[in-house]
Amino acid sequence: MKLDRVNAWLSLAASVAVLVGIVFLAVEINQNTAMMETQIHQSRAAQAMAEAQSLYNSDYVPALLVKVKLGEELSNEERVRYTSLFRAFNRNWDNQLRQFNQGFLAANIPRSLRGAILEEIGSSELARMEWERTKDTYSDEYIEFVDSVLLRPTPSGAVPLWDNVGTHHRTFFPTGEGPFPMVVAVPGCSGVSLDGPASDAGRLGDEADRLFRRHYARMAERLRDAGFGVVLVDYLTAEGVPNTCSGEISHERVGEYVAASLEFAQALPSVDLSRIYIVGWSHGGAGVIAWLQALGEGNPPVAGAVAIYPGCSGRDAWVSTVPVLVLLGEADDITPPESCDAILRGLPDGAHVQVRRYAGARHGFDFTEGPEVLPIGGGMTVGRNPAAGEQAWEEIFAFLGRQRSD
Repeated sequence: MKLDRVNAWLSLAASVAVLVGIVFLAVEINQNTAMMETQIHQSRAAQAMAEAQSLYNSDYVPALLVKVKLGEELSNEERVRYTSLFRAFNRNWDNQLRQFNQGFLAANIPRSLRGAILEEIGSSELARMEWERTKDTYSDEYIEFVDSVLLRPTPSGAVPLWDNVGTHHRTFFPTGEGPFPMVVAVPGCSGVSLDGPASDAGRLGDEADRLFRRHYARMAERLRDAGFGVVLVDYLTAEGVPNTCSGEISHERVGEYVAASLEFAQALPSVDLSRIYIVGWSHGGAGVIAWLQALGEGNPPVAGAVAIYPGCSGRDAWVSTVPVLVLLGEADDITPPESCDAILRGLPDGAHVQVRRYAGARHGFDFTEGPEVLPIGGGMTVGRNPAAGEQAWEEIFAFLGRQRSD
């Protein structure tokens, strides 16, 4: 009897050992299979990237990508070349997502991929069409990821402002690997020139419009040269409005674009998330204040905000603890500094606000070109003030250098 029990236990132990061996074998097979699939995916992606790199070495590629961004019509040859580039990069991103999901890549890969997808697919109608045409050639998980980035539906089913920002913006990045501190730049009511001389002019014959539209891209370049990444958002074109100097786009609506642009900037690769800032001019500065008012209390989502000659009329004080720098021109007859006094006096004790006023400075005092006094009608003027402009930018860079969010 005892011998039978011993034999039974030995048989059970042997069976368990076999089962354990089978489990370990299955795990090893699964791991090897996953590794083999990843290696195959990497090989395909490497081949695709080699093809893309070969194309990138050609002189025509920069001009081709500019045409795609601007929505210009491509020749048959250009379309074939663009399709090759598009597929190569998407195969590489598909591979990165697969490796991340298998635990082989760092946790910031999804955020980096979201930024790349928004920049290369979300900002071009042609790229979106190419995606819809070729999406079935990628993995199901990558298709789901890209569609979620591009559509980002709200609970009501509407497409949020993220989509508008993704289509109507320009990014500026310093050379190097990063991560970089990031600035969301919000232009004033004249709009912004994102494409150089082709879009410099605003209203016909309006020199002030031209100066302002050129100014914001130049200041974005100034920030980039100082080591900051920049998202310059064109909320006017996104809203289908050429000019909002008569209030066609409310400050509150601009504030909504500020919020969407911040979310967009956070998703870009090579961004230092502890150092994201907002800089807004004139109507854009008023939008920054509207965003601050809507923010309420709680942990600030940015390290700091700058409002340059903002429109303060009709605005109320805010309760957020975001550090804020307000720059005002004492001779500004468009957004008089006195209009901000009521807001500033009503701020709670916990507000972190610095205010700088510049004697003799008009609206647009940080221009780097144009006359010092330019009448624009209705008794209003704009004009550069070299001394005030340089002093203001010294203040801005000092402010941005001090602030960091937790």
